[in-house]
Amino acid sequence: MYKLFSYILIILLCCINVYPQSNGSKTELIPSPFDKSLAEIGKIEYIGNKTFTDEELNKINNLRPSERNVFHRIFQYYLNEISQNRATPPPLIDAFKMSINTMVNELRFYEPIRVKDEIDKIKNFYEQKGFHNASVRYTIEPDYKKMINIIKVFIEENDRWKISNIKYIGLDSLPDDIKERTNKLKLLKIGDYFDEIILTQEVVLLNRFLLDNGYFYTKFEIPLVTIDTLKKQDSITIIFHTGKRQRFGEIYIVDKKNGQQSVGYNMKLAQLEIKKGDWYSLSKINRSLSNLLSLGTFDFVSIDTSTAVYPKTDTSIPFKVELQYRKQQEYGIGIFSNRTVIDNYLNGGIEASYIHRNIFGSAQVLNPYARFVIQNMSEALYDRSKALFEFQIGVNFAQPLLWTIDVSRIGLTVQPLYSVRTVYNQLRINTFSLPIKFPVSQPKFTYIHNFSVDFNFERELPLNFSDAKKRMLENATTREDSVRVEEISNIYGNLDEFVRTKNPIFTSTSFGMSLISDTRDNPFSPNSGHFAIYSFELPFSAFTGTNSILGNNKFLRFQLANYWFWGLNNQLVLALKQREGFIYWWNKAESFIPFEKQFFAGGANSVRGWPSRRLRYTKRELNLTGSAYDYAVNFVGNSILIEGSLELRYRFASTGSGLIAEQIANFGITGFLDWGNAFNWLLLDDNTKDYIDKYNWWEFGTGLALALGLGLRYETPVGPFRIDFAWPLYDPNRKSSDKFIFNRRDGLSAFTFHVGLGHSY
Repeated sequence: MYKLFSYILIILLCCINVYPQSNGSKTELIPSPFDKSLAEIGKIEYIGNKTFTDEELNKINNLRPSERNVFHRIFQYYLNEISQNRATPPPLIDAFKMSINTMVNELRFYEPIRVKDEIDKIKNFYEQKGFHNASVRYTIEPDYKKMINIIKVFIEENDRWKISNIKYIGLDSLPDDIKERTNKLKLLKIGDYFDEIILTQEVVLLNRFLLDNGYFYTKFEIPLVTIDTLKKQDSITIIFHTGKRQRFGEIYIVDKKNGQQSVGYNMKLAQLEIKKGDWYSLSKINRSLSNLLSLGTFDFVSIDTSTAVYPKTDTSIPFKVELQYRKQQEYGIGIFSNRTVIDNYLNGGIEASYIHRNIFGSAQVLNPYARFVIQNMSEALYDRSKALFEFQIGVNFAQPLLWTIDVSRIGLTVQPLYSVRTVYNQLRINTFSLPIKFPVSQPKFTYIHNFSVDFNFERELPLNFSDAKKRMLENATTREDSVRVEEISNIYGNLDEFVRTKNPIFTSTSFGMSLISDTRDNPFSPNSGHFAIYSFELPFSAFTGTNSILGNNKFLRFQLANYWFWGLNNQLVLALKQREGFIYWWNKAESFIPFEKQFFAGGANSVRGWPSRRLRYTKRELNLTGSAYDYAVNFVGNSILIEGSLELRYRFASTGSGLIAEQIANFGITGFLDWGNAFNWLLLDDNTKDYIDKYNWWEFGTGLALALGLGLRYETPVGPFRIDFAWPLYDPNRKSSDKFIFNRRDGLSAFTFHVGLGHSY
């Protein structure tokens, strides 16, 4: 009878589909639509955690619920629908199932052993943070209302233990100056809560400091933690084995030229921050590696100890620098693209070029080229009438290192350029420019990572200004239009007059500086970090007056931009932009401001609710039509710019190894709010010779336009290809009754469409 009862019980247990919980209890869970034999995790709940938030606990374990992306949910919905229709062809059902199978990585199934491992991680985390008596357990329960399974993690933190004593062994023999500096690096103090993570950081920090100050052989043991269960205190012992302090010995350089021209010995030596007789420093070795690779002439660089040529001594270690050269000369004809630093405008076209990366034997770069360029391609695709065409012949020359001052490394770039470009469909300008820059690179630990001192010399000649102005006057239908044409042609009229009467060597010359801070984790699609650039430009003619050598540009230009990026999770990034520009223009009646120096608002990289260059705050009706209107709006800028943007970027998760899953992971969507405007239109009143608009101080706030939009992104190696739709939420130029989109008749139908490559910032 006993055996019969046992057999019946075993059969019953085998027939029941059960899922065990943490304490050995059993309950039937809600099966997954993907596989009825499995149970998905639908939600994670933490109960009892007081010291650490749910987000902090999520970072130290991999307990996650299933999260189906939009495509997954759509496919699953239609699979459910068509599966209920008997007339649905089986191949169609199989195709949907195959697509859904490629996204199975989005699903999280309950596996008791794996969940227990994750619960142990939480327990260990509390242990590391000084909660030595904490307990962590879990249950998994079905929620039949929401039709999901919920894992509930129960935490009892109990008391957090403090540090009663910290003992360092092996640091007493250090020199007094080194010992004093190590004391400043100690993070934990007696009376602090025990924290194993901070303890590890302190030990690694101390060891790295020793490695940077001559202690080549330094190492440490795992800290010993003694627990006093009665007093609930921890005692810590940290043991270092520093070894004898070492200096750099002989340093010899080995070239693997692969048939290429050798870089001069002095240039290679100048890249090395390690010097014979200096105390050994790991940071100096790493910076030397970075300096050598930045020359662009080497495929591979290594710096390592070696006794093959020079023996080591009791106090010094020889090092070998090994350099593997890359191909130095290249020719090419093809499509090119580049982007401006602040405006982020995409320029592109066709280019023929030659490059030599070691032209004079000291890693100098010589790059002559010829280009046909379309400036600001994203706007040209949107409206061909705004396209700026340019033909360029130029040379880029770069000397990577001229001088080293303390930690700053100063180089030189010279980029002479001759171009013929269309500023307007009736106005063409040829330009010879000679920008000379001294780029300065700084160590990564400084806030300003790079800055440059810039000198620019330019000769800009309007080819057909009189004819262009004549055509616009012919198109003027009223006397008022004719007056306005005179006003809007002022800038290039001043330039044309100066060229005809003075025959100058340069029409504009200037001195400037740009400072850059960049902590982004990726220059194309950053998930975290900050980018900032601050620049100013001052004409030499401000000190000398107008003359035929230094030109007649009379303006002082400032610009600053800050971009911040915060990764909210693996797929979601919050981005913020703030940008301002200001031009102080004097002697307006006679001087000019080059087109590329003027400020414009609106467009794919500005306030996206307006087309490119069409946004500005004005208080005066110009009453212009035809070509005069197009010229004034598109090719006469402003002296003040205020812009900002808040953007939420979501990128779809990788859902498997199939082709569909790979493509889905490249897509993303964006929601954004842009604000900004351009002020002080560079149009002069014919009588006062001053700006046509005057503002009260508060109008720089009330005059800001707002745009709300959505975008689609597809990642490429040089940044995302993007499509943006934006609506002008608030237009300060409209009358009071219809400034907001909700009060306008066109409403949501009045949107602006933009195409671009790369994020707007």
